[in-house]
Amino acid sequence: GISSNVDKLNFFVFKPDTLSTFSKEQAQEYQNQGFKLNKTIVVEVSSLYNILSKFNKINKIEILSIDTENFDLIVLESNNWEEFKPTIICIEKS
Repeated sequence: GISSNVDKLNFFVFKPDTLSTFSKEQAQEYQNQGFKLNKTIVVEVSSLYNILSKFNKINKIEILSIDTENFDLIVLESNNWEEFKPTIICIEKS
């Protein structure tokens, strides 16, 4: 998982799983709309910068796609944009 810091966060698992999220507020909204919360699990998270630093061996990113069910800004803010500058960023509109 990606967040602003290295941590452990609750991850709300929904049916359908495309609605699953780290956002407590979004999870509550989905439940209010009648979606079923299957379970809540604890997930280790790190910043986008940490993950890119560890796994991006070529330091060039063509496309970065973010679809995190109301957690997008937190993901975006967790990167070092001076070091990792994707050519294209695609973000799901809420």
